Amino acid sequence: MKQYAGLQSDLGSVKNSMNMSSLLQAGSNPGTAQVATYIAQSAPGQLQSLLQTLTSAVQYAKNNGISVPSTATSALSDAK
Repeated sequence: MKQYAGLQSDLGSVKNSMNMSSLLQAGSNPGTAQVATYIAQSAPGQLQSLLQTLTSAVQYAKNNGISVPSTATSALSDAK
């Protein structure tokens, strides 16, 4: 569960490393554009699956008296 909660900070660092010029440069490469298209198409489903998995993990933990990191519950409330 801590791994899921840690994704939040990892995604923030990716966001901070991207800028418009690097995106435009990457878009001029057909291979990169194809990969970007795949990611754009598959990301929503993968994020939904991750959300469902995290929701199940948090529910399991709560049902079994396992402490849940506040970042995990916060990530769930932010996603809804």
